Amino acid sequence: MRNRSTLKDQVLIAGNAGSLEEMDDLFNRMLSGGIIILLDGYTKGIWIDAVGWEDRNVSEPQSQTVVRGPMEGFTENLRTNTALIRRRIRDPRLWMETRQIGQVTHTNVSVMYIKGIADEGVIQELRERLNRIDIDGILEGGYIEEEIQDATFTPFPTIYNSERPDSVAASLLEGRIAILTNMPILEKTCYLPL
Repeated sequence: MRNRSTLKDQVLIAGNAGSLEEMDDLFNRMLSGGIIILLDGYTKGIWIDAVGWEDRNVSEPQSQTVVRGPMEGFTENLRTNTALIRRRIRDPRLWMETRQIGQVTHTNVSVMYIKGIADEGVIQELRERLNRIDIDGILEGGYIEEEIQDATFTPFPTIYNSERPDSVAASLLEGRIAILTNMPILEKTCYLPL
């Protein structure tokens, strides 16, 4: 092979692959079930997504049941959850910013909002609060809720959670911001700062 790019683009048959430059990225991809290819004499590596674990199917929410309407609830898979929302809001202004939080767990966290409807000041404030989180691990959405909410003394909730994609889509259309986490253990929630 002449170079790494030829190998990645013409020899490997993989739907999801990319380049690696940092050791942290290499370990993260490897520990998430990816395949890593390192070539002697090259400073960059190649990762191939080979994740194949079983996911729970989309099913009716346990705590927020309805008589009429969709019977879908979030799962523990972030991609599935974002797809459930994108299926309802098919607009290019629906933005999603994904980051990893947790020094040990590296939990994927996505912030979703509709550009032009959500308040830019609130979006920036949320980004800053998420960037300030310094914790070993995020095992469920309650960890993030505790870290970002204001210490106000009000009987009304300032953060709302839901396991229903249709409810979250409606809140996004009202200008709220959704935080979805890749929660492998307990809950399936979405937090919406009011």
